[in-house]
Amino acid sequence: MITTWIRDWTLWSLPPQALLYVLAIEILTAALLADALLDGIKLTIHQYGHLAVLFLGAHLYQALSRGQEDRRRAHHGSQGHHIDLASTFSFPAALLLPLPLTALLIITVRIARYPIARKPLFKYTMTTSSILLAATSVHYLLRAAGGPVMFNGMWTPRAQTLLLVTAAVFSVQQLLVINCVAALATGKRPTSQQLLGDREALAQVALGIGMGIVLVTTDAAPVAAAVLLGIAVVINSLVAARERGRRDGGTGLVTKARWIELATKSLSTAKRDGRTPAVVVIDLDFFKQVNDGHGHLVGDMLLREVALVLSRTIRKADVAGRFGGDEIVVLLADGLDAAVVAERMRSEIANIALVFERSRGGEPVVVTGCTASIGVAITNQPDVGWQTLLGSADTAVYQAKEDGRDRVVLAPPLPDSNISTAAYES
Repeated sequence: MITTWIRDWTLWSLPPQALLYVLAIEILTAALLADALLDGIKLTIHQYGHLAVLFLGAHLYQALSRGQEDRRRAHHGSQGHHIDLASTFSFPAALLLPLPLTALLIITVRIARYPIARKPLFKYTMTTSSILLAATSVHYLLRAAGGPVMFNGMWTPRAQTLLLVTAAVFSVQQLLVINCVAALATGKRPTSQQLLGDREALAQVALGIGMGIVLVTTDAAPVAAAVLLGIAVVINSLVAARERGRRDGGTGLVTKARWIELATKSLSTAKRDGRTPAVVVIDLDFFKQVNDGHGHLVGDMLLREVALVLSRTIRKADVAGRFGGDEIVVLLADGLDAAVVAERMRSEIANIALVFERSRGGEPVVVTGCTASIGVAITNQPDVGWQTLLGSADTAVYQAKEDGRDRVVLAPPLPDSNISTAAYES
């Protein structure tokens, strides 16, 4: 496992401060769980019922939503958050069960989910630690307030307030712990949206916690758990279907319409956040020859490989979309290093090697030498829209093709821009 962690950290090139932060969170979580374990596990007959209902509900949800989650994550790749509704059962567990059993529920569900996670091990472990730490915080908060026994008087103002406070701690703490890693990795002061997520992510978190609150108020009644389980699975299916509708089925990149939506939002806040956005247009050279010579399935394989290259080279705040055919457009939320990023894309695309077998049999075929012409446009003007940036980058792509292909061409700075051409040097 240690070897896997080292490999993953090297691959993702995260800075030492982020690594120290992750290790600190994981050590703190382990220490607090060990402290709770030393207190022993004492269950009442009533809590045995809670344990059975919550364990069964959590694992049934994991099993019933697995197919949808697998497809959703396959389209989404390894970028961004994957928020499901497991908190429908993990949050009530934090309130109604001893901490060691809550940890056992969370860990076993996370282990069952890992095969479809599509995340490096260190990232998945860090996310699991954030959930455990949030449950631990709820445990100690309850202990300071008199223990979960006070939920016997659920309708008292004090109990209602405590329920809301623990819900806020459980959800917000997870988001802050995880997103602080990204902030440390960039070395820049994060915005509130970067720390807590966008509205859609917050809505999903609130929905899971809200259903968890309902389950707590019913004292984890089996009928309530069954109803909430069904609701959670249906909602997860709807979220997955919507996500698939926003992504290109062949590559997993966002669709053109979704890219425009996200690019417009990112550009509108660039000045406030102190960012210099850039657009990168990638056009595969001689892509038609790949389709004509090897078939469209091989062409699709090449596009998927290019999408994987992008998943390794762009950052969480960046957006990569397929505009049709072999044209791929990337918005770099902060593009001061756009030339370096684009050159890395070009280099990795040139190293792609496709191996496939023809339908009529024979030796496997290896396709190499795939190249791309890439255009880059960057601006620090607050009123420049995606259309202007895209047009400049597209013109640069044509220049790259005229200059011999397999190269990155940087569009001249937009009029009245204070960005010097030195910023484009690679």
